[in-house]
Amino acid sequence: MLRTVCDDKPVISALVALEHNPDFKKVREWLGANLQTMRAENDSLAGTALGWNQGGCQALAALLHVIDTARETMRVMESQSKPTERHSWS
Repeated sequence: MLRTVCDDKPVISALVALEHNPDFKKVREWLGANLQTMRAENDSLAGTALGWNQGGCQALAALLHVIDTARETMRVMESQSKPTERHSWS
């Protein structure tokens, strides 16, 4: 099963570094366009073919979600890794 949350910091860091890369933007756009095409194809599919295509859509959507939320995911990871401040009254 493809996870919709990525907690692998090096992968998230790489995605953040790539977000302004023109070539990576083209790949992201291509993946998004393919997702839209696959979703449209679902209207004319049935049975096993529909199930496989829906699974492909879910996997591609999950990957795009990880790409699109990488910067926010990195912020959360960094905030969670900071040492917590200890007070004498804690």
